[in-house]
Amino acid sequence: MLPQVDLPSPVEQCVREREGRLQSRREERSEEERDESSEQEKETEELERESQGIDYFARPEPAMLQAFLDHHPQQNTSNAVMMRVFTCKDGTSRKWLTYSKERHLLFCFMCLAFSRRTDTSAFITGMNDCRHVHLHTE
Repeated sequence: MLPQVDLPSPVEQCVREREGRLQSRREERSEEERDESSEQEKETEELERESQGIDYFARPEPAMLQAFLDHHPQQNTSNAVMMRVFTCKDGTSRKWLTYSKERHLLFCFMCLAFSRRTDTSAFITGMNDCRHVHLHTE
């Protein structure tokens, strides 16, 4: 004779599946909350940096290099032309470009970070020629 196995009733099975779905949703919400918290922390750090008077669109001193690199790239703008500049024709992102909202200038943040003091590229001093910026980024 075969041993008798207790199978869950359809109601019990439905309850277990529902509990599993609820747990998955809780985990998703928790992850979203962590992401939102991380974004808020970044915004707070940015405000703190600005209040310290640090210019993140000028060549950094060696002691400030890590903070400089953590701050970039900044690609937040409502300028449609600049938004197109951040993406190549093939769809890849130009992560080396950074935009200063206050100055309305485009920079190469890697050039800013590692160029010599005597270098004067438009991407070091800041580019504002929106009509021809694509010629310099291709």
